Amino acid sequence: MRFCFLIILAFIFWGCPDSASTTDPDSPLGELQFTFLQEDQVLYFAVDIEPRVRGYNNASFMAQDSFFLGNIIPRIVFISPMDTIFLPDSGGVKFDTVKATVHDANGLDDIRRVGFFSYHVDDSTFLNEGNIINLYDDGSEVILYEPNFTSGDAAANDGIYSFRVPVFGPGNLDSELETKTGTFLWIFDAVDMANTHSNPDTQTVVVVDTFTVIEP
Repeated sequence: MRFCFLIILAFIFWGCPDSASTTDPDSPLGELQFTFLQEDQVLYFAVDIEPRVRGYNNASFMAQDSFFLGNIIPRIVFISPMDTIFLPDSGGVKFDTVKATVHDANGLDDIRRVGFFSYHVDDSTFLNEGNIINLYDDGSEVILYEPNFTSGDAAANDGIYSFRVPVFGPGNLDSELETKTGTFLWIFDAVDMANTHSNPDTQTVVVVDTFTVIEP
């Protein structure tokens, strides 16, 4: 009779279930198996041991094997706190940098897109025509809008995605250059190359004019 040793390792990232097994006639190990349970964040290993090695405390052997864990969904690790935004003076504009740190166990090259949706609670509408506002991990090396507007990202390929959000003061004649006041929900999302989405992370942001008094 063979023994089955079970090793449970807790993982800090989400993943997709996967499993593999191998049998080597020259190895005392048989039916090397593993299963990753995404919902429980647990990786199970199971190994059958040949009876001939039982009872030998100093017995040593080596088993060579490799297996592919599968696609792991990206995780939003941290969002820079920004709970209140004050409008600049009338006719003015300022830029507030939004940052989100994202991790993907398959590597940063597996991240397709990071961004957030802006939902205006007071009007029950999405800004930017419901489209995502992209964040960039480009070290501000890419000109996004002419003549020289960049993302404001500090360092390229460090897993921190950024974007300088323009905040316009009142008094602009162009309605597109006006920033609404009120309560917003910023819903952050990361997508990998397999089009798998992260778990959404929502931040509440209140936009007020300079003279508004915020109740404690």
